[in-house]
Amino acid sequence: GGDDHFAYSGECARGCVYTFLPQRLIRDICNSPDLFIHEYAHVLHLSVPDAPQSKAITAAYANFMSNELQPLATSYNEPYVKGECCFWYAAANEKEYFAVSSQAYFLESNEERWDWPRKTSTWQSEDAEGFDAVTDLWMIPEEDIVKYMSECKLSFFSDLDEKTAIMIVVGVAIVVVTVVVCCCWKICKRRGDTTSERHRKESAHHQISN
Repeated sequence: GGDDHFAYSGECARGCVYTFLPQRLIRDICNSPDLFIHEYAHVLHLSVPDAPQSKAITAAYANFMSNELQPLATSYNEPYVKGECCFWYAAANEKEYFAVSSQAYFLESNEERWDWPRKTSTWQSEDAEGFDAVTDLWMIPEEDIVKYMSECKLSFFSDLDEKTAIMIVVGVAIVVVTVVVCCCWKICKRRGDTTSERHRKESAHHQISN
């Protein structure tokens, strides 16, 4: 939830990505950038609930729970316990199933996660229906997004109150500041490492000259 790092709250266009701990948010995004993918996967999924691609996620999750989960739990030697997150957080519900799978979807082919799905390549063979459904939702055509968000948008803006508007502005500001700070920190660190290495070489060269 938001007290851990940051989270998505709400349904359709009525929710927002938020945090109660901006300092920890900056740290977590620097350490695990795919947290952004996870939470904004919720935004995409819940913004087009009536799209065929979203309904395919529902079907893929049902198939995963009925046919894939227990054999995988045995093969990974990671028992599934309902109500626990950890390794099988994707099994919590269809929303987390899409969000967690999205983290794996955007991994490089050689990267590995600590929970399931561990790698994109193995995920394709372990849960082919889920992989295809996640791919289709992320590849949803722009015109379909506009179509299936239209009612959501109209309802959202007509009901928007001042408090919600402020929360949205603050949330966007936090995200922007976080990205800027994280990028600046990495750039400064890279420059600092380069400067230190140059000074070390210059010092070594000076000692040799003397």
